[in-house]
Amino acid sequence: MWLLINKASAKVSQGFTLIEMMVVVVLVGLIAGIIIPSIMNYNSIDVLQSAANDFSNTLQTAKSRAQSQYKPNTTNCVNNADGTANSLNGWQVVVKSYPVPTPGTYELDVICNGVAQALSSKTLPTSISFTNSGTFFFPVQVGGLGNAGISVPMNLIQIMSSSGNSKTATVSAGGVITLK
Repeated sequence: MWLLINKASAKVSQGFTLIEMMVVVVLVGLIAGIIIPSIMNYNSIDVLQSAANDFSNTLQTAKSRAQSQYKPNTTNCVNNADGTANSLNGWQVVVKSYPVPTPGTYELDVICNGVAQALSSKTLPTSISFTNSGTFFFPVQVGGLGNAGISVPMNLIQIMSSSGNSKTATVSAGGVITLK
């Protein structure tokens, strides 16, 4: 008798039930639905921060070169044939904005004898754009913003991602560059 009862109550597990599998699939879907958007948002914030840092570094380069009176050996900055020196007016960063999704560009220019010459140009990543165009000018010796009759200076620009996040670069009248 004992043998019959034991055989009847013993059940061999053959795997997972359909309900258990459905619960696992739903849980995996919920976790993926939470994690994937977070990863995507983190990636867009990281791309924005990187683009903003590159732009800020270009502003710092322009300011530093203006303060140190660095005059590169370029066409409009070299000495004239008669030996007279071309004057260095300063350095500028020119921002060109375009509608999203086309990215904006910015360039680092040296200005000698009132003539700007682009030395480098960078393009923002596809999902990043400037909200406006303009020029940051750093005159020689001062390092702050100024206007030497070359272009209209600006002191702030917003860098925007397609996800709605933004960073603002500002330059004070004293030449202090901040990125927020």
